[in-house]
Amino acid sequence: MDCCICLEPMSGRPPNVVVATCCGNTYHRKCLNHSLQHKLSCPLCRREIPKTKEQSLAYIRTHAKNNKPWALCLTGLYYLNGWAGLQKSKYLAEAFLERGISLGHPDHFMIADAKCELAGLLRFHDITEERKRRASILMHEAAAAGVAQAKEILDRNYMEISRDGTETPIF
Repeated sequence: MDCCICLEPMSGRPPNVVVATCCGNTYHRKCLNHSLQHKLSCPLCRREIPKTKEQSLAYIRTHAKNNKPWALCLTGLYYLNGWAGLQKSKYLAEAFLERGISLGHPDHFMIADAKCELAGLLRFHDITEERKRRASILMHEAAAAGVAQAKEILDRNYMEISRDGTETPIF
């Protein structure tokens, strides 16, 4: 993926190098910061950059209605964290994250981050063997896509000890 301003490849992970606007366009952080010094709008779509989480949520919801994967994933994160006055809901967060992941490109950083978040939801909420397997697959995919949090979790080699004493990896 290339930066939409300088057209150079984007390497690294958010928020250090890559940043996305609420419309889903991605840029190098330094390129976007330079652009915002001249005008407080997205360099591509020209929409004014929202100043509050509520404004961002309204814009994201518009795109989520049109099944934009990044918007569905962000809506899931809003429900997971209770941002912009939304009531926290693991069920709604899971549904939005699943839908966004299923529609999105696996190499997009928002999709990879969403996989890591969804893996945590699946693994530690309403646990079943199928959810454990799905969480493991998602966590490995997120780590392969470069999500630092997923790599750290997998590197820790967390183990689950069953009643009969056997150890199995959590992810």
